[in-house]
Amino acid sequence: MVSKWLSATSILIALLISVGCSDQEVEGSPDIDKVDTEDAMITPPHLIVHIGEETVTAEVGAYSWTVDLGDGNYVTTVVDAAGPHDIVKMIEPTPVDGDANVSLEFEEEPLSYTVKIWDEYGNVTSESQEIELPDQGEVIYEVLASWESDTVSYAILLSVE
Repeated sequence: MVSKWLSATSILIALLISVGCSDQEVEGSPDIDKVDTEDAMITPPHLIVHIGEETVTAEVGAYSWTVDLGDGNYVTTVVDAAGPHDIVKMIEPTPVDGDANVSLEFEEEPLSYTVKIWDEYGNVTSESQEIELPDQGEVIYEVLASWESDTVSYAILLSVE
């Protein structure tokens, strides 16, 4: 009895492994390799921050980004990342003048965005609709941008002088 059960289980496992490891394409499944990269934005848009004479490219953090394959199929990529306070530990702060004008330039304009200020311990200390520069000191900003079905977190580290 045990040997019959063991044989049946072994056959079932072998069958599952052979089907699961098959390299055959499922009919009707989207082919991400056929995306026209000139028409579809595969990764989230870049964010450039203009602060007076300085230009800073924001670091992309966590995001959810969807690509229309043009054949009725969509591919969504969801990426988790460290919080903005950890992301900026790997970059040098950009020195800026506290009186400078600040503007955000998205590669693709979002429907909305929120600007958060983080402390070095990972706490959000304020939230607004624009980057407000303090009198002085290092500041960690997160710009959380939203499109129709997509969301991207950007991190920026400034040293206000």
